Order: sequence, then structure tokens, then C-alpha cells
Amino acid sequence: MTDTVSTTSVPFNLAEFHVEEVKRSLNFVETITDRSYKIKEMMSVSLRVERAIMKLKELQSEMATELTKI
Repeated sequence: MTDTVSTTSVPFNLAEFHVEEVKRSLNFVETITDRSYKIKEMMSVSLRVERAIMKLKELQSEMATELTKI
């Protein structure tokens, strides 16, 4: 049996209130988790781009060295 509290003549079911609070908390956690995965993906992409830029700079340097030999 659930506890019911009457506040200003309006019945209030505590169990339903707690269930709704848990649902809201789970939605919040799900939202935060989704955001953290997106941030992690963005950081991974950023690292790959950074490595690609470093490789391009390395190739550019090698190319400049070869051009000076010509």
C-alpha cells in the first residue's frame, strides 16, 4: 500500500512522486552520458586532425629540403 498525503485537499501519492523523480534523474544521466560520448568523439577526431597536420608539416619540410637540392 502506498502512502498518500493530502495537501490543500489534493491527494499526493509519494510513490508516484519518487518514480517520477527517478525517471527525471535517469533522463538527466542519459543526457550527460550522450554529451560525454560526443565530447570524447570530438577529442578523438581532433587528435587525428592534429596528427595529420603534423604529418603534412613534416612532408612539407622534406619537400622543401628536396627542392633546395635541385
